[in-house]
Amino acid sequence: MSPNHRLKGPTLMKTRKLTLCGALALLLGLALQAGADKTPGYNNKIPPGILTPDSVETRIGTLQFIDGQPDDATVVHRCATKR
Repeated sequence: MSPNHRLKGPTLMKTRKLTLCGALALLLGLALQAGADKTPGYNNKIPPGILTPDSVETRIGTLQFIDGQPDDATVVHRCATKR
């Protein structure tokens, strides 16, 4: 092909349609993949490396946690042992 060759007429239309279809398929695939990582509702997946453990052994005893917050017994115990 010569450098001055340009697509014309029906060939140009087919090329544009194929390019558009390919781009739409790519965007649809990316959107579906992004939606697959989510969990229903507001419960997003949290990486295990940043989760707060349910209990932690310390020098003042075992501290218990529920969803990252200390439970009532831990709060009472911590307040009682505060200097």
